[in-house]
Amino acid sequence: MNSVTRAGLILVPACAAALGWFLYSDATSPTSPLIPTTAAPASSPVTTPSLAETTPAGPATGLPSTPATPAVASAPAVARIPAAVQAAPAADPIGTVTAVPPSTNPQVAAVAAALQTKTHPERLSALVAPPPFDAAAFAANPKAYVDDVAPARAFQTAAPDEKTPVLRPLSATQVTARQDEPVILRVVTAPNGVVSYTSFDLGRFGNQLSAQTVVADAHGVAAVSFTAGPGTIDAVHILAGSPLASGQVAFDLTITPAQNPNAVAPAPATPAASQAADAGI
Repeated sequence: MNSVTRAGLILVPACAAALGWFLYSDATSPTSPLIPTTAAPASSPVTTPSLAETTPAGPATGLPSTPATPAVASAPAVARIPAAVQAAPAADPIGTVTAVPPSTNPQVAAVAAALQTKTHPERLSALVAPPPFDAAAFAANPKAYVDDVAPARAFQTAAPDEKTPVLRPLSATQVTARQDEPVILRVVTAPNGVVSYTSFDLGRFGNQLSAQTVVADAHGVAAVSFTAGPGTIDAVHILAGSPLASGQVAFDLTITPAQNPNAVAPAPATPAASQAADAGI
């Protein structure tokens, strides 16, 4: 094989390779005639109107005027409420229990002293038994016994026997009253005896406390005045007991709101002096 033939054998593969590369690159080109293309449909030209075409010229200047803003309906006027009326709290039909000054009477002072000195717990709770009743000490100084307060005295009653009277009610035991309406409660014990009343549902007796001890008259009638007052409503249970009589008397009161909730409850009324006439004895 001569040199010309050898060169031809070398040239032919090289030309074939170059021709293949040319065809490949030309076929992958976007503008290649070898790749069929689909012509995009001709679209109609879009024109945007100018501001002068959409906005009429102003009457005075001839310049384009801005479109008028549609009127917005205003909210209806609201009447102003005076500040004093806005700040006024709603009436409370029940109210709140108020404190009693210690200087009100000796009974309140005794309770206040028990709170301050942390002594005499029998003055503060019906769950604490009072000292035993001393008939001789009571006969010698009834006021000293009455000026002390012990809610559990309502449980301190005499043992029943043929010589001991039975405590009995002299007034209605089922009562409905307003918060500001005084109620007189009466029972009959031994003549010139003593009776203790205790409320287990707040309210105030004549001494401004929820427990009070009173001395009976010569006919044995012992009466107290009770006013529910603010903060006391619905059912109120009151128990009366005497160390000189057997048994107890229970009073069940139904308290309704005061006629004027904003009014201050009046002081409890004093029981009538003619208790014997009411007793019919």
